[in-house]
Amino acid sequence: MSAKSALFVRRNNSFLADVEGRVLGVLIARTPQWISPDFMTVVGLAGGLLCFVGYVLSNFSPGYLVVAEIGILMNWLGDSLDGGLARFREIERPKYGHFTDQSVDVISIGMALLGLGLSPWVRLDVALAGFSTYLMIALQCQLRAAVTGIYDISLGKIGGTEMRLLIFLCTLIMLAFPAVYQPLFGGLGAIDLVLVITAGSCAMVCIGVSIAMMFKLRSSEDSCNR
Repeated sequence: MSAKSALFVRRNNSFLADVEGRVLGVLIARTPQWISPDFMTVVGLAGGLLCFVGYVLSNFSPGYLVVAEIGILMNWLGDSLDGGLARFREIERPKYGHFTDQSVDVISIGMALLGLGLSPWVRLDVALAGFSTYLMIALQCQLRAAVTGIYDISLGKIGGTEMRLLIFLCTLIMLAFPAVYQPLFGGLGAIDLVLVITAGSCAMVCIGVSIAMMFKLRSSEDSCNR
């Protein structure tokens, strides 16, 4: 690892990590030189904005959900390629890159989930609860990186790509079956229930991982003090 390679050792144990890695490897090697890491960061941010616009406009026609789907793909592409291009071309700027990437992620995910909450298919409180869970996971990953030097891109087997895929598939269902917004249980529609179950499960895993890390760090430092 070069002196300026990264602030942390990156680790990705998600379900799709291997497949995604191979796809990104091909894309990165074939990306024209004029496309810079910063350009891809802007593409990812634009994807988040496009999600917001597509979901909000779906109040007028479900057809606008296609705009949101394009936004999800743009966000994945931009977020996945910006750092990858920098590492492949050996032009990393570790502090700037990490700070910018994390900041843009929060803004992009926030816009996408806010737009989803303003659409007819998902309640705003459910979408905001999903965003709160995302922030909890992001904070936990940053804390673990700060104390261990390892930055986990995924929480267990679930990472950003898996979550984007879930939202992409939910949006396809919304597009194919517009009546899916109708309440099924406790005033929640089908997509609401999927998001509530997903966010709740991720929050519990995050809490469990945090507690386990606290005990691990305590044990390690107690041993050093003996």
